[in-house]
Amino acid sequence: MAFALYLQDLVVSFMLPDKNTGLDRIFVDNLKLDAGEKLCISGPSGSGKSVLLNVLAGVKKPNAGQVLWDGLDITHLSIFELDKWRKRNIGFIFQDLHILSGMTVLQNVLLMTEQNINSVNAEALNSRAKILLRDMGIFYFDRPANTLSRGEQQRVAIVRALLMSPQVLIADDPFSSMDNMTTVMALNILLKHVKETGSTLIIASSNQIVHQRIDRVEIMEKGMLLHEHSLHT
Repeated sequence: MAFALYLQDLVVSFMLPDKNTGLDRIFVDNLKLDAGEKLCISGPSGSGKSVLLNVLAGVKKPNAGQVLWDGLDITHLSIFELDKWRKRNIGFIFQDLHILSGMTVLQNVLLMTEQNINSVNAEALNSRAKILLRDMGIFYFDRPANTLSRGEQQRVAIVRALLMSPQVLIADDPFSSMDNMTTVMALNILLKHVKETGSTLIIASSNQIVHQRIDRVEIMEKGMLLHEHSLHT
């Protein structure tokens, strides 16, 4: 069963990457997402999209407001509880990917599962990881991950997020280094998984290919989410 999202009166302060001091903020008055719905958040660089996704995934705590997933306000959870909840329910594709250069492609995909599975599950996950990698056009499982192109690393990161069939998939600009053909292929696999599992999907992307395939597209601008701005024609 996928999770529904309800967010209200969110305020998040964050450091600007191009300044040595000072804070900036995002404000989101409300956001509702049905279980299994697909949402794309678009907007210019620096508008706060990544910060919002980090809050929704429980990676960053807001200064104020509520973030309810399936009725649970994750802003009230401790760091330990958040980490446990996130590992159980969230598949997160980070913008900076978190691909470890000292490990192989397959090791990177299986990285987050190693401490939480038995030998039987390990064999099944190993097989599933290879199937997903092949679907993504990645056939060199034992190749060092640092030898891959940026676009290939993005595909590995998508596979890692899909591996455990999470309730919620959150993806921060996951196709930015792919050409159009590869983007369509990777997006098809992502949407196929969402359809099969009923997962809730949130993507930050300004790619028109993504916009055309997603239920809702909303705009983030200067730290504020502008509602009812669908980009569908």
